[in-house]
Amino acid sequence: MRVLFARLCESYKLDSRGMNPTAYNVMEALLFAGAAAFGVWVLKWKKDWLLLDRLVASLLAVGFVALLGMIASSVLQAVFIGWNAARLAPTFALLNGYRLYYPDGVGPVLDTIYGPVTALVYLPAALAKSPSVALVIASVVSATLFFGPMMWMTVRSGTRSRWVAMLAALLCFGFLTVRSYPLKCGAFYIHADAPALGWAGLACAAIYLRRRDDEWALLVMSAIAAVLSVWSKQTMALLPVALAVCVWRLFGAASLKRYLLLLGGVGLVLSLVFVLAFGSSAMFFNMVQVPSHHPWGGGKDWDFYKYLSSNVPSNHSWPGAKLDWLRLASQELVTESLFPLAIIVGGLLVCAGTGRRVGRWLVFALVGTLNAPAAVLNRVKVGGDMNAFNLSLYFWLIGALLLLVEAATMEETEGKGVPQTAKAVLAVLLIGLLGGVPSRLQNVYQIAKGFRLNQQEAACQTLGQHPGQVYFPNNPLAHLMTEHKLYHLSYAVIDRKLGGYPVGEQHFRAHVPPNMRAVLFGSLWSPSETWTHEETMRYLTGFVLQGRDQSGWTLYTRR
Repeated sequence: MRVLFARLCESYKLDSRGMNPTAYNVMEALLFAGAAAFGVWVLKWKKDWLLLDRLVASLLAVGFVALLGMIASSVLQAVFIGWNAARLAPTFALLNGYRLYYPDGVGPVLDTIYGPVTALVYLPAALAKSPSVALVIASVVSATLFFGPMMWMTVRSGTRSRWVAMLAALLCFGFLTVRSYPLKCGAFYIHADAPALGWAGLACAAIYLRRRDDEWALLVMSAIAAVLSVWSKQTMALLPVALAVCVWRLFGAASLKRYLLLLGGVGLVLSLVFVLAFGSSAMFFNMVQVPSHHPWGGGKDWDFYKYLSSNVPSNHSWPGAKLDWLRLASQELVTESLFPLAIIVGGLLVCAGTGRRVGRWLVFALVGTLNAPAAVLNRVKVGGDMNAFNLSLYFWLIGALLLLVEAATMEETEGKGVPQTAKAVLAVLLIGLLGGVPSRLQNVYQIAKGFRLNQQEAACQTLGQHPGQVYFPNNPLAHLMTEHKLYHLSYAVIDRKLGGYPVGEQHFRAHVPPNMRAVLFGSLWSPSETWTHEETMRYLTGFVLQGRDQSGWTLYTRR
């Protein structure tokens, strides 16, 4: 087994030999040169356009070449994040004959605390024959859902001026997403965030694009997307309320009644389908009972108990400590969302000062605001990370950019200088974001050459050579794709314990390889993490630590 460990560690090391990116660099240079030439052509020959329109349009081609490179590198890097494979495992488990949700004390334990839509949207990844390709496909699904609403609203633009403004807004949205840790997680990670945000964004976009009462299709689409969002992640529960308020504000009481009927009808039908397919008691246990009992504790980078010991006086009451915790999380949310909130607040002040009606961008701003309490509570719960803020940040950012687009495309006689100001803001923002591209644009060629040299591929290779003899507690996807077997995920076992439903020893041993000779831990989030090792090995007392590799592998073998 020590020989196996040495081979595994060696196979995981990236080999830079043969990685000559000259051809890639030439192609990249040609793409940027062609895009820049197009921008110069727009500036020189489109003199019938307003100056700011030409300036913004001249930046679009270069911007999209850069953004596509950033998106490609982010998608390819999904294979190096252990959590992505762990969260894709429920989708593959379904296709291998396992249930998505198991009741307490039954079946392999996975991280299935979210709705069934999260597992179903990643079904296209099952077309892959290797874990690397599967993870890339799943990351593309996440990105498509995340960027889909903005892309749809861009395609539905009417006039040339609106097209230019929306394309600039889409570019800004993409660049800001890549620069923001929460948004980047939502866009490219395999998680409940992407389907929850994507479906919710489509529901908002359908209301935003609706102009007449007879456009029933958009109303139906919004209702379906809203229900799918809630069934992706429970924290989107207030989305239908926000959308109903927006429908009433934009279209009146009659449309509100129709929309509420649609929401109720679609919600009832889809809920019945999911209950019949996955079982009401098992779903309730995984989606409600376990997460509702999770203690407060924050993410891996923000330890609640360390905070309490260093910042809260010994005589401070527990409710007071929780209030401090909520305050800190709220400050984080506001800090992370300063740009869109500044635009939104500025837009509301201008409307209040001039008596102008607030635009349709308020649909997204309202959804983000109603989601803020859920975002903060999601952050302070144990396991909560900065991606929790996407519940608000995603919608505030889209709302802020749509505000600028609406202002930029306003009639000059109506706006009295507002359109030119909004276009100038878009232009300055786009130029500033493009200025940061060189430091963030990675070599897609080099990433693509080495993207198969990851832990999931190494685990699959090991299992193929030693079937039934090795248990990977942090790599359930490798077992599913190689052996078509599902075993416990280490952190899911911890999750059950934190939720007050610890996995019994008999239950644990029933769903690990019966003839295993070794236990190999890959890294879920950090090579130095040992929490999953310690909790898992409590059940496997007959194994001893043999070695730990810097790349994240830890080996235990039988005594």
